[in-house]
Amino acid sequence: MNELKRIAIVGGGISGLTAAYKLLRNAQSQNLEVKIDLFESRELGGVFKTIEDQSIECRFECGPDSFFTKTPEVVELSKELEIDSHIIPTNSKKRKSLVAKDNQLIPLPDGFIMIAPSQIDSFLQSELMSEAGKKRALEEENIAPSKSEAEETVAQFVERRFGKEMLDKIVQPMVGGIYTGDVNKLSAEACLPEFVAMERTKGSIIKALAERQNSIDQDTKGARYSAFYSYEKGMSFLIDTLRKKILEMNGPTFKMNDAVLSVQKKPGGMWSLVTQNQDSNVYDALILALPATSLAKVMAELDSTIAQRASEIHCASSCVVNMVFDKSDIDPSKLDGFGFVVPELSGRALIACSYLSVKYKHRSPEQKVILRAFLGGVHNEGILQASDEKITAIVLEELDYYLKIKNKPVYTSISRWQDAMPQYTIGHQDRIKTITKRLEDFPGIFITGNFISGVGIPKCVQLASETAMNVAQFLKVQKTAQVID
Repeated sequence: MNELKRIAIVGGGISGLTAAYKLLRNAQSQNLEVKIDLFESRELGGVFKTIEDQSIECRFECGPDSFFTKTPEVVELSKELEIDSHIIPTNSKKRKSLVAKDNQLIPLPDGFIMIAPSQIDSFLQSELMSEAGKKRALEEENIAPSKSEAEETVAQFVERRFGKEMLDKIVQPMVGGIYTGDVNKLSAEACLPEFVAMERTKGSIIKALAERQNSIDQDTKGARYSAFYSYEKGMSFLIDTLRKKILEMNGPTFKMNDAVLSVQKKPGGMWSLVTQNQDSNVYDALILALPATSLAKVMAELDSTIAQRASEIHCASSCVVNMVFDKSDIDPSKLDGFGFVVPELSGRALIACSYLSVKYKHRSPEQKVILRAFLGGVHNEGILQASDEKITAIVLEELDYYLKIKNKPVYTSISRWQDAMPQYTIGHQDRIKTITKRLEDFPGIFITGNFISGVGIPKCVQLASETAMNVAQFLKVQKTAQVID
């Protein structure tokens, strides 16, 4: 009979739930008997939160509204969970992004990929930049790669290659919006690795994009929206399915509203957790699927180096405001796209606004429009402390400035996400390397999460899957060693 192995997973977001599911699958295939306890201090799903309001027949997202499919992790997981038939694409007729310029919303040039144009004719016709700014940006083809080994910020990298106007008017709102961060602090190496590699290998980002033009989506309107998908019932459908599936696999035990305070080493290579509810179990392995700030606190007593390096990874806070309007109250020409981003230089409170009901079907009745406004980020985290009334007033003022909305919304929902978005600032990869190296001194402790190698859902799924595989291998080796002894 196999010896039961106990594992604790701390954190019930997409990373923790994926790790639990994959570990149970790996255990079955390797003939391991495992018992998992999953600790979550708040709600399962982390920032995944789909709300359905039957009174207005709307389904809206308080967290992520989609996932990227240029890497296959989420699609493959959906196939394993037998929910891939529920995946839906974006609206093919509206695939474009807009950027605010004063109070106007200007489309991004067709084929603009994050920080660079891949379709030069479209870029030259854009109204987002001056003629001088566009000319400077296209000089990137003739700028030699940097010979310095010093790590650059996103701002330094983009300005060096494309000029300051491109940085301020296009790249900052796009990259800064994704990370709700400061491009003057974010690491180009960590946030834009693909483009940094293009400079090193091809000498020019524009030339590199031109070479791969045939593989770039031809329906791209400023972002690769044909590669973004969601679920018919919303993103929480993935979380709900993961929970149901792992319960069907006889695990884990969900220990809800039980915050883990610290990790303690026990004799025989075992581990225990100090929790608010005084968990008394000992574990063969731990998976810490926590934000960096929480990891720092949990590991503080065990290893000061891990705690210190994790604490250096700041996590930004943001606010998502969903508003439902009558479609007749908004000029339809303003909704020709999936939403818009706002440059920091505008001085506005709004970071971005997404047109959720335009972007995906099954979100609202035809006569309604769901708008998702984003506030906060590293430059305005104090907004989360404002009252609902104050936040609502700010959003309405911002939306009226850009969209000229005639009446008040018929429904409003405000979500505050504290310390939700890790900031990949200069030195980020070195911090992760140090943490990873230090963990070698604590066999049986594994970490996963969006602060490690990517904030996107596919990256979280990939890393959690790899972590689960590593845990299963660790337990198998442990089992073999016990048999030999």
